[in-house]
Amino acid sequence: MAKLSKTEQQVAASNRSKSKSTPKTVGQRLPRPSAVKVSDVLALPLSDGSFAYARVHYDVTLGVLSVNPTLQALKLDEITKRQPKVAFFVEYCLPVDHPEWIYLGKWKFADFEESKSPPVYIQDIINPNVYRILDSGTIRTVTKEEIKGLQKHGPKDPEQIKDMIEEHFRK
Repeated sequence: MAKLSKTEQQVAASNRSKSKSTPKTVGQRLPRPSAVKVSDVLALPLSDGSFAYARVHYDVTLGVLSVNPTLQALKLDEITKRQPKVAFFVEYCLPVDHPEWIYLGKWKFADFEESKSPPVYIQDIINPNVYRILDSGTIRTVTKEEIKGLQKHGPKDPEQIKDMIEEHFRK
């Protein structure tokens, strides 16, 4: 591994301190992937230039809101006035580079129960006849019948999420 020069070390340290201290700004792209927090509402750009909307839930899950995509990103109060429900949940992972998602503000949950995402199931890799349900950090072994209607555990990247949203709103 190559050693960094003193100047390169100073630039790297400066970039690290800037990225940690850059706050989220309403109406702007997230400054870094780790900036996403529970209760954040995000505008997610779609392939056609429109925006879908999601609220960050506990356990790195997005609740994609039942607000039809719009050509201009709505403001948070315009979204909350519509009293949207969650159209579907999706576990997410963010890229290491700059996310395209736009921060719209915080929409606080009434309580912890409201912030929880629904349980998901895990199918064992070694023994595909073994299933587990992951529910708020708790894992329990279940039968195949018990996983009916549950989403399979596995985070999706922004492109996969975009595809899921576009498919949902095409219906």
